[in-house]
Amino acid sequence: MTAFGDPEVMAALQDVMKNPANLAKHQSNPKVAPVIAKMMSKFGGGGGG
Repeated sequence: MTAFGDPEVMAALQDVMKNPANLAKHQSNPKVAPVIAKMMSKFGGGGGG
């Protein structure tokens, strides 16, 4: 995924990993939101228990 080469995307991902509450802050960013959504679907971030 080429988005991982984008410093803005990487900074947002690191921010969310440090503090998941910051996810809402980044979901309005059109560069970051699709990457986060893809990662969550890949790693089961939907809270499926």
